[in-house]
Amino acid sequence: MLNADEQRFLLDRVLDRWTAGRGEGICGSVQLSRALEDVPELRAVVGERLAVRAAELSQVARTTGNVDETWQQGAAASSYAIAAVTALSEPPGGGTDLLRSVVSGLAPRDAGGFARALGGDRQNPILGYGGTAMSQVLDALGGAPASAATSAFVQNAFAATSAFDYAARPALGRLMAGALAREWYPDDSGLQARERDRLAGILDTRQGRELLGITDKHVPLEARVGALAAIRSDHTITGQGLEAASDPWTAAAVVTPFARENAERYLATRGDAPQTLRGSDLDNTIGYAMGMRPRVAPGADFPSLQAAAARGEHSFYGDGEDGASVKAVVDQIRAVAAGGDPRVTVLPVTYSSGETGPVQLPLFRVLDPAGHERFVDNIGRRYDSFEDWRTQNRLPAGSMTFPERGHLRVGADGRIALGNANTPQTADTLGEHIAQVLDKAALVGGIVAGGVLIVGSGGLATPIVAGAAGVAVGAGAWGAYRSGDALVDRARHGQSLDPIRDDEARGLWLNLGASAMSVGAFGSAARLAQLGRAGRAIAPLEASAHGYVQAGAAMLDSAAIANQGVDLSRNWGRMSAGDRVEALLSMGFWATATVAGARAGGARPGDIYNPVRIRDNLLRDLAPPVTSDPALTGNAVSIDYDPATGTVTGVRHGPQASAQDIELHIRTVQNIQRSLTLEGQLRSLFTERGEPPPGTVGWAARHDIAKLRERMQLRADEGAGPHLTATQRTEANAVDSRHLDELSDEVASLVRDPSRARIDARNTLRVDRDTATERQALPVGETTRSLGRNEATWTVNERHETVRVRFHLREIPRKKERPAEENELTSNVGREAGRVGEFPVRDDGGHMVGFQFMHDQGLINLFPQNSEFNQHVYNQFETEMRHWIEAGGEVRGTVEIGRATAGGGLEWGGARPGEVAIRYEVVDPPTGRVAYRNQVLFDNEQGQTFQGFEREVRTGERRVDLAAEMRARLEAGR
Repeated sequence: MLNADEQRFLLDRVLDRWTAGRGEGICGSVQLSRALEDVPELRAVVGERLAVRAAELSQVARTTGNVDETWQQGAAASSYAIAAVTALSEPPGGGTDLLRSVVSGLAPRDAGGFARALGGDRQNPILGYGGTAMSQVLDALGGAPASAATSAFVQNAFAATSAFDYAARPALGRLMAGALAREWYPDDSGLQARERDRLAGILDTRQGRELLGITDKHVPLEARVGALAAIRSDHTITGQGLEAASDPWTAAAVVTPFARENAERYLATRGDAPQTLRGSDLDNTIGYAMGMRPRVAPGADFPSLQAAAARGEHSFYGDGEDGASVKAVVDQIRAVAAGGDPRVTVLPVTYSSGETGPVQLPLFRVLDPAGHERFVDNIGRRYDSFEDWRTQNRLPAGSMTFPERGHLRVGADGRIALGNANTPQTADTLGEHIAQVLDKAALVGGIVAGGVLIVGSGGLATPIVAGAAGVAVGAGAWGAYRSGDALVDRARHGQSLDPIRDDEARGLWLNLGASAMSVGAFGSAARLAQLGRAGRAIAPLEASAHGYVQAGAAMLDSAAIANQGVDLSRNWGRMSAGDRVEALLSMGFWATATVAGARAGGARPGDIYNPVRIRDNLLRDLAPPVTSDPALTGNAVSIDYDPATGTVTGVRHGPQASAQDIELHIRTVQNIQRSLTLEGQLRSLFTERGEPPPGTVGWAARHDIAKLRERMQLRADEGAGPHLTATQRTEANAVDSRHLDELSDEVASLVRDPSRARIDARNTLRVDRDTATERQALPVGETTRSLGRNEATWTVNERHETVRVRFHLREIPRKKERPAEENELTSNVGREAGRVGEFPVRDDGGHMVGFQFMHDQGLINLFPQNSEFNQHVYNQFETEMRHWIEAGGEVRGTVEIGRATAGGGLEWGGARPGEVAIRYEVVDPPTGRVAYRNQVLFDNEQGQTFQGFEREVRTGERRVDLAAEMRARLEAGR
């Protein structure tokens, strides 16, 4: 029999092969771990080697520069780590001694890497699938004595755990709290229990999870560790207290320790007394304090430059964008000094918000010739007093912590005296709330007044709809006032009003004029709002008229805002979300005159000059209603129209009509409506061959036959499915044959009675399959498939339920129509759990990885999914992934369905899964940089909401050029 060292050597060779993709691949670790139930004496050595290998691969994944290698190594590390926990787990009720012993016996470096592999890390949290396994290890270590290995595991587990993990698995938060409390007080069980409960209460809150877990806001690990240290040192910080703050990163108890550390360093090294800065000393001091990168030309003699800088004769910030930012501050300080050598004190200000975490910014205290203290901030604004800065600075919404009264002084308690307050941009007084409401009203009025339809269909009262133009007038007046007020504020704080040389001043002058001009041209949008509220379809000729009105307004108004748009695009990458909102607000009333009306027509920003595109979007968004009609049997569908004009008035369908059947008729409706527009009627007027007049029998028969050709092809594809019996195939085909015969009879008889003309589809039969039984043939374990450059790995549990898919999407495959078998399969999977009936309560067969990315993968890629969740929310997720790929990115992530089991796995928990957890990240292929990541947890029910990238960049009800936003995010780090 092999000894322990020989067993380790042999296992390492096997893992080498699997990691290289040979033999069983990384899936072999799962199979090996499960097989150990029959060989318990090997569990310890197998678990140890898997944990060590997971740690090694996790380190490689964090350090390699290759995108694909990072993903592959990270995925392998995660699989090995979970397999290690599986191997070391006792049968239910058997205890955790083996797991505790092996993890405690790892080298500290391996224990830390093992934790990273289970939870992911700051660079690749998407690779962590082991939330349940992480809980098992933390639970096992609860009885272990403190050691370097246990400390390394707990610290790295904290670093790698996301806010999403804490929210999805509440037990994980309690176990993490206990582990951290043991790290803090290893020899005091009483303190351990008290701090465990306090920390668990904090992690039970959204605010606590956002402080201590990884989020999509890119707050660095150092800030999270600092927040944990603040919680440890201040026992008054509790979950209940944090819940009082909407943004936990603005809580004084959390931010003050960061600010105090910075202030103490400044006081010890620079002091509070002003320093006289001559020549380039001022430029270099200001540039360094602002965190700007010094500029040194290639090939320059650095020692000579350094010597010149020491003499005050060379600035490292003389040109470039950073140089321009430094110059704005330097010029303002020199203006305060009035020609003399400036006397300056640098004060550290700590700004904090949920988007940034704590950030240090400089504030410069400057003495004027009379000895009075003035203040200049890091954007070059001058303030006559510290109180003027405190109440008038332009820091984004958040909190600011600063030396009390603008001086670095030690207070009576022996510590530096600090003040803390919300920034002036944070609305925390009645007046500020009113101003914010007016700002938002202007933004909403300026952007949505012409598009009340979108926010108000079915909900706005008639007087509000009728007053849409009044909203726009009020918005224009408020915008003009705010722009004028901002110009006065710049003058008062010493900033330029020159519209030629100063970009911001030019923008304010332009906005002042644009706001004053934005009071007209809302009749078109108000009319569309009325149609939307009434739920009525727009007439095709009216849609053409609106298209030309909206496009004309867009072309006239765009010239006035072109310069401002250039400025915004130039600075977009450096602006915070709040800055972007402010910039977009200044453009709001251009959007009113151009985008708002077009938005009501459904146009994208690039389409606002195209009257035909606006017309088509109006026909789509104000389309005839689609309703279920119990008078129609089965999957029958009927199109209703006005015989006098041909205008479609509605689409009705039977209770079992499929989405494909309804969509087929909707396309027919769109063709009919387009044929009746101004352009369509002009085209018909000038064609040689006449068209049947709208509403006639020939016209109805023509559209029905065109639609029926598609329907017959659909039925032919379905009939080719291998699961239909000969009887079922014959019966299904006979239905549409009867339809053709009936249509011929109708065309003959309806000549005598034109009022009976109709465009419809008869009911057809369904073909049922027992997908629950078919699912039992799915192979347990991992199954990997690829389509082009796209890859996906599905995990099937012992119950033959697909519970996880890991995907890496690099391209949009060539479009393929869904085959009949796939359509049949999705329909039957939807009925698998017994939820049948009407949308939105019924189930569909939902794809884990969208059909558009991996095409027809069959039953392994399908699960019973609530129809509204499938068709609306999950579709939004898939659409976002497609947009990212079209923008040049790659998307990788996981979808997990079901709930965690005691053994660390997943199962549906019934005939359908109750939860869906999605994690994904977008990578810029040339650099390997993660440009965006997101994670969401859904119930498999109606009423869910997808919070994706568009929601992040969109403000209020404005539309965004999503493709441009995505390209900018991908290119930001190049």
